[in-house]
This record gives sequence, C-alpha cells and structure tokens, in this order.
Amino acid sequence: VPLGGYSEINGIGDTLRYKWFLLYWGSLAALFAIVSIWLWRRGTQASLISRFRGLGKRITIVSGLAAGLFSLGFIGAGATIYNGYSVKNDFASRSETRKRQVRLEEQFSHLFDRKVPKVRSVVSNVDLRPHSQTATSVGYFMIENTTDAPLEDLFLTVPVRRAQANIKVEGASWNEGLEGADVLKDINGRFYDFQTPVPVGGSFRIDFTIEIKPPELGNANPIRRNGTFVNNGILMPGLDVPDFRLFNQDRRRRAGLDEIDRFADRDDEEALHTNFFTASADYVDFEASVCTDPGQIPIAPGKLERIYEKDGRACRDYKAINPIALFFSYLSARYELAEAMWQAPDGEEVALEIFYHGEHDYNVDLMLEAMKRSLDTYTEVFGPYQYSQVRIMEFPYGGFAQAFAGTIPFSENIGFVMDSGDPEDNTSVDTASFVTMHEIGHQWFGHQILPARVKGFNVLSEGLTMNASQTAYEEAFGWQKARRLLEQRSITSYLTGRTLDSNDEPPLAKATGQQYLDYEKANWVFWGLKHYIGDDEMQGAIRKFVDDFGSKGPPYPTTANLVDYLREAADEEYQQLITDYWDRIVFWDLKFMPDTLSLKSSEAGMYEVSFALRTDKRIASEENGKETSVDEMELEDFDEWVEIGFYDKDPAETLGDEWLKLERVHVTQLETELSFELDTEPTHIMLDPRRLLIERNVTDNARAVSLDE
Repeated sequence: VPLGGYSEINGIGDTLRYKWFLLYWGSLAALFAIVSIWLWRRGTQASLISRFRGLGKRITIVSGLAAGLFSLGFIGAGATIYNGYSVKNDFASRSETRKRQVRLEEQFSHLFDRKVPKVRSVVSNVDLRPHSQTATSVGYFMIENTTDAPLEDLFLTVPVRRAQANIKVEGASWNEGLEGADVLKDINGRFYDFQTPVPVGGSFRIDFTIEIKPPELGNANPIRRNGTFVNNGILMPGLDVPDFRLFNQDRRRRAGLDEIDRFADRDDEEALHTNFFTASADYVDFEASVCTDPGQIPIAPGKLERIYEKDGRACRDYKAINPIALFFSYLSARYELAEAMWQAPDGEEVALEIFYHGEHDYNVDLMLEAMKRSLDTYTEVFGPYQYSQVRIMEFPYGGFAQAFAGTIPFSENIGFVMDSGDPEDNTSVDTASFVTMHEIGHQWFGHQILPARVKGFNVLSEGLTMNASQTAYEEAFGWQKARRLLEQRSITSYLTGRTLDSNDEPPLAKATGQQYLDYEKANWVFWGLKHYIGDDEMQGAIRKFVDDFGSKGPPYPTTANLVDYLREAADEEYQQLITDYWDRIVFWDLKFMPDTLSLKSSEAGMYEVSFALRTDKRIASEENGKETSVDEMELEDFDEWVEIGFYDKDPAETLGDEWLKLERVHVTQLETELSFELDTEPTHIMLDPRRLLIERNVTDNARAVSLDE
C-alpha cells in the first residue's frame, strides 16, 4: 500500500493511489480473516476437510454479509485500479514496453537522422492551480529553420499522458492519418505538414496550450497542493525525438536489431551541433508570467520584473537578461524568503534568495553563506556570473537539487532538514553547503559550458562542477574537510559504482552517462591533476576553456577539447599521467617492499629514511575489463610520479595532512630503492598521502617507523 512519500511541506504524496490500494488489499485481508474464523479448529474437528464440510453451519448472517461486503470491496477496487491503469492510461509491463520500443525503432528509426529546426525565443504564461492540482500553460516558440534544406514537415512531442494539448504550427496542419500514427502515441509524437516548405533561414511560430488534468489512478500529475516543481517538458511541446530505443545489447540481438552506441563519438561533426539538453535549441530568449493560488509564490527563471494580482491570483513576471538554455523550471509553494546581496568583482549586485518552508530554517543562513562563497570562488577562478540573481527554492520529496539558469530547485531532504555537522570537525561533511556550491557551479558548467551530446558529455557538466564545488568547499572549510569529502563521496562511490556496473567501464573521457564516472571519478581526477600540475595551472586551463567555449553555441565542446587545454597547461613530465587519467582505465598499486624500511640518525642531528618501493600500474581493457600490469606490456614505459609523506604522528588522524615533509619521486621501474633525509624524527611514512593516484587498496600505504637499534 504505497503512500507515495511523506513531506512536511505537502504531506502524503499520493493519497488517491493509497486509498484505492488500501481498499483493495485491506478488503482481501479482511476476507481472509473471516474465512480463517470460519475454518478455525473447534472441538474434535481436527482435519481441514471436515471443517470445509461443515463450513455452511459456521457462516452467520453477520459474517456472511461482512464477507460479501469485503468481496465486493476487493473486486470493485481491483476493477477500478485496472480501469485506471490499463484502460484509461494504457499501462504496460516491462516486456510489453520493450516490444513497443522494438516496434517504434523498426518503424521510426529514421527520425534520429532528421535535422531539426531551432527554437530562438520562448514566451510562456503558466497558471498553476495547486488547490485542484491542475495547471494551464499557454505560450509560443519562435522557430528558425537552421537545417540545410527547406522544411516540409515537423515532428513534435506533447505531454498528452498528463495533459490535453492544443498546438498550432504556423503554416502547417497535424497529419493525424499518418501511417503508424497509432505507434507514435507511445512517444506522444505528432507530425505537422507545411503547406509551403519553410526555406532555409526562414522562421515560423508554434502556439501551444497545455491543460494538465487533475490526478487520477494510473496518471498522477506533478502539481502539488503545496510545493509544485515542474519543468518545460511537462508544460511545453518538444521538437526533439525521444530516444525510445533499446540499449541493452543482448535484448537488441534477441529482437533482431543491430548493435548501437547510445552516444556519438567525439569527432562526429554533426553531433557537435547538438548540446546535451536538446537538439532543438542553442540559447533562447525567455520570458514568463506565472500565476498561482493566493498565499503561494510562483517562481520561474529570469529576473523578476513584476509582482501583481490578477483575478484574485498571485502572479509574477520574469525575463532572462541573457539568452539561456531551453531548460526551464516553474515552482509554487507557501514560502518564507531569506535574502542577501552579493557584489560581483565588476561592482554589479546579484540578489541571493532562498525560498523555504517556514519550519525548515535550520540551514538557511549556512546556505546563504555557501552561495556567497561559491560566487566569490567561481568568479575569481572561472569568470563572470551570467545572471542577475541566484534563487534556491525548496520542494517536497525527492533527494536531489537541479540547476536551471539562475534558479535552483532544492529538495527538502538533502539540505533543508539535514544536520550540517560541526564545521570544526574534519570527519564530517556539510552536505547543505556542498550541494549549494555544486548547483551554483552548474551556472558555469552546464549553462555557460553546454557540452556536445557525445561520449564524455556529462563529465563537462557534472565532472567540472564537482571540481568547482570541491574547490569552493576547500576554500570555505579547509583542506582536511575537502579531503574527507573526496574520500567519503568520490573515492568510495567510484570504486563501488564500477563494481556494480553490469556494463564494461569506458575511460573517463568517453563516459556514457555513468554517475560513478561523470561525478566521482572525474572529481578524483581533477583533485589529482591540480596537485600534480598545480592548482593555478589546472584551473587556469579550465577558465580558458570557459572563455573559449562558454555561451558560444555550436559547435559544442567535448572532453577532447578539455583534455587539450589541460595538456597545454601541464609540463611534459605529466603528459603520461593525463593519458592515464582520461584516456585509459588505470589502477596504481603502491607497496613498501618487505623488510626494507629503515630509520637512522646521524651525528649532525639528521634522520635518514630508506626503503624499497614497489609501484605497479595495471591497465584495464575497455572490452572486457581484464587488467594487465605495464610490466607485462611491450612498448609501455614505466613513468610514474609518486608522493611520499613523512609524519611525527599517525597520518590517519588527518587523512594524510600535516606532514613534516612531502616528497615527489619519479619512478621508472617496478621496484625502486629510495632514501630521504629529514631534520625531524618521523614516526610514520605514507605513500600517496593526498590520494592523487587511482588506487583501490590503501590499507598498506602507511607504516610506523622507529630508529634502528
């Protein structure tokens, strides 16, 4: 009996489903209870068969009526649930869904080869009605034919499963009689035929009205009584072709389909003209009017232009000061507002706003401070902020935050009601601050940098944002807390995620949407790179990347472009490391050779530490994951840089920080004899103390040491 989640903002998530399933299973349970009473063992009637024979004598008028009532409840609720899911809303099992995917691909795979025109501007008027859980979206797109041929027809998708859609394409009519139109319903697709083809460079307008219906069984909608969060995919038609294909290669073979790659290669010139949000827009002019119930605040991207009432409804107008990605959010709730101002280096003021549920004020001041610190760090390191405001808006349920242009919907569960921990305790991670920093980082990486939708695309969004937020977090809380964050989040998640992935792991530069690569390995790699080649050098390379590709439109950047910038910033001695980080799947393994560790003192008061270091590097195959040591590979040079830290206390207490001395050595063979001189007596030695190399087992990387007798 699913409750659909609980939120202090909006209460129980899905009471309609809850009530009907409760009636369904509750009636069956009650019926079983009555039958159990009828069949209960009494006296000498020990066998079940004899009790069934005497069942008629045990049924009383009351119990018989109750059984009939609960039977009707069970059958009636079941029929209602079936009607809601399977009749009205076309419920499909997993196997049926896969069959539909195969049928769609067989009939409409040519859609993926179509070039689509591009949206240039969006005007949106959204009326949210939380009291009835309905909404109306009225607006229009201005479209330019950016393809290389006159446009004879247009493919659109509409959110018909949640809404009724009325769409008018200027100069075109809906081809409802198209062969296969019934199949297109599975992806909410429509074709519109132009009476006169739109010439290359020509423009036309699409007007739309989307009516979101009240929730019903089998068709919940996202309009909440308090705490609505919807995006343009719910409120507007789309010009993109949904990727309805099967991607499991075994299932494709069984269905007689050819193997495919989900993402294009990074040198695919045509794919470089599609960004990771959509093929149907680059950056668009955007303005919106949003209305909601009295007492709630409606929010959309853009600068707030006007607050007013219309027909007794609370309304606000927004307009983007710069063109933004075709990716919008609309929210409405009974909010409290916390405000501050941040001054950019050029003197411009940016409004900082947090819209939150009144009882969830625990971390609001902390998040405002994180907003300021993020903007301080990012504008200094990566360049100017692009918008007039940063808004954070709390929404119910969920466990994520999401960055739109200048606006950040933020789940109550991952920031607003979490214990942020003691800022002086280096063993704790302040999730509220970190997530705030991460989402503001997306204002640069994901909105200024729009990656091409090719292999490795999300590393340029999530990976670069992880580096940015890790940098801001370290600036705010210090190296040790940043190191703890890296350990708890990125290192652990990457090593765990790769073991759980049923598919072969690709190199980082060619990741295909795996979170453990896009977020976690990328963050680990940037951490290692900045310590090897220098923080200023690495971040400077990323800033140059932003300067050259940010907010520029197509062709969009790829990880190949980013790696070129990183190589340019790095000395020759670290080019192999960049290859290992980005273009291969590499694991290092560092060990003290047995019985080689020695500490001696000299008459001059110095201390000599010597030991033999074993440094292995294993390269995993992209095809099957098989690992091979470079020592067993021909034409593979051993060219590694390893850091070694010396301590006067156990480095486990500080995650490798607070060293007496930190040395970096160049290793060119599997086993290397090393010797170091210190002016303070060390008690511990640690290999790769800052976790710069991708190493799985580091339990043997630290050793206690004492003077030789």
